[in-house]
Amino acid sequence: MKGRKRRFAGVVAAAALLLTTLVQPASAATSAPLTVEARLDALEERLTQLEKALALSTFNVVSLAEEAAPAVVSLYLVNGRDQVESQGTGFLIESSGLILTNAHVVEGDETIKVKFHDGKVVDAERRLLDPFLDMAVLDIEGEDYPTLDFATAKPKVGEPVVVIGNAWGYSNSVTVGIVSGMDRPDPYHYWHYPSLQTDAAINHGNSGGPLLNARGEVVAMATWTELKEETDSIAFGIPSDQIQAALDRYQKGRGIVRPWLGLSSREPHWSRAGLPNTYGLLVTGAHLAGAGGRSGIRRGDWITHVNGKPVNYLMELRAELERHNPGDTITMTIDRENAAGTDWETATVKVKLGEFSSKVEALVPWEYNPDTDDLF
Repeated sequence: MKGRKRRFAGVVAAAALLLTTLVQPASAATSAPLTVEARLDALEERLTQLEKALALSTFNVVSLAEEAAPAVVSLYLVNGRDQVESQGTGFLIESSGLILTNAHVVEGDETIKVKFHDGKVVDAERRLLDPFLDMAVLDIEGEDYPTLDFATAKPKVGEPVVVIGNAWGYSNSVTVGIVSGMDRPDPYHYWHYPSLQTDAAINHGNSGGPLLNARGEVVAMATWTELKEETDSIAFGIPSDQIQAALDRYQKGRGIVRPWLGLSSREPHWSRAGLPNTYGLLVTGAHLAGAGGRSGIRRGDWITHVNGKPVNYLMELRAELERHNPGDTITMTIDRENAAGTDWETATVKVKLGEFSSKVEALVPWEYNPDTDDLF
């Protein structure tokens, strides 16, 4: 119990908490007495639910935007002729001056200018570029900067969100919407991660900015949007749990360390259109020097299970791999044609996972098609 955080959500939440602790179900009297630790856990869970309900019932965009604005920055890439090449958004995640944004916002050799909501401008250094998740970490000089916190729980579809960003160069633009969907595939990056979908307006320059819930916590980082001339109010962000998981894999001098198979794969065309799939994933390429190729996996195989769990979608395979580290051994179940090409057979192979690094580009299968395939 040492160090347990006590949180209060105002008089309303405290009063509601008091009522919930006094009024117990009738069955509680006949059940075994709870330990002090269990009672505290139960109280914290109730308080969390009350805080959520209170935040949603008092959703105040003006207050939320005012509180978050000091931690949101506009980013500009400036060339040697002092011309702005591109622009985007970022937000502070450490009081020491660490800023999170999209990798595609700050890629290149140009100088990065950081503009605060009060007009102050400073230079930033690139500390981490992670094209895998389209994520980057920047560093600026100084201390005691205001920060934003990641949400500790996934948002639910229908929850309100606020987006703050440098839309088309209009710093600290605020838009409002809801969470429209979760676990959406991202067709615009080589490595597909589940994305959060929103109807809040996200435009050029919003990339790298925060999507905030009613409590002012970051639920996602704005990243991409469908073509404006073909869609209306469909935009996406990298969920905060994906970002946190990636940052947890960071190792100094090595970047974000991930497992790597050296394979490319795709879902059946009907699955990509939204229909269910039970066939598995087609291997479209296998580099002979990659972990999968060395284990005997080849082009034309169908991956059906990893460690006994079905993988019928690219994001399911990604999720299974993310549960492991380079050097771990996993079991993959493969369906493939027999030697005569007259029937199908099932094979089980053990794969010692490789490591994703800057050198893996040499292990990308030459058959890889970026329009349909994902890399693992």
